[in-house]
Amino acid sequence: MENSRDNIFRQLASGSKQVESSAAPDRDKIKSVFKKEKGTLIEIFERKLTAVNGNFHFSPNRLSLQKDLKTFFRKRQVNTIHTYETDIQEILLKSSIPYTSSPEDMPQVDVSATGCEFLVARLGTVLVSSQQTKSRKIICFP
Repeated sequence: MENSRDNIFRQLASGSKQVESSAAPDRDKIKSVFKKEKGTLIEIFERKLTAVNGNFHFSPNRLSLQKDLKTFFRKRQVNTIHTYETDIQEILLKSSIPYTSSPEDMPQVDVSATGCEFLVARLGTVLVSSQQTKSRKIICFP
C-alpha cells in the first residue's frame, strides 16, 4: 500500500523525466526564429541602441577612452560624475575628470557611470544589476 509521501515522490520522479526530455530544444529550430543580422556584434548593438535613441561610442582601449571621455564631458559641460566603481574612478582620475563616490553628492551630480554585466546586441540592451551598482539610484537619479 502506497502512502501519500511515496505517491508525491513517484509523481515528482515521473515529472522530472518529462522535463529532462523537453529541456534540450533543437538548436536548428531556435536559430531559424531569429533573423540573421549583418555585421559584428558591436555593430549590431550600435544599430539597435541608436534605433531607440540611445547614444553609442566605441573606444578600442583605455587611452582612447580617456581622451573620448574628456571630449564628451567638455562638450556637454558636465562638472561632476558619480561612480562607485574603482576601475571607472581610475580612468576618470587619469583623464582629470572630477568624480564623487559619496551617496550624499548624488543630487548635485550631472552624470553617473557604471559598468555592466552584458550588452545584448540583438536588442541594443545594457544589462546592469543592482548588485553591481550597489543601488539603482546611480542609474536613475542623475
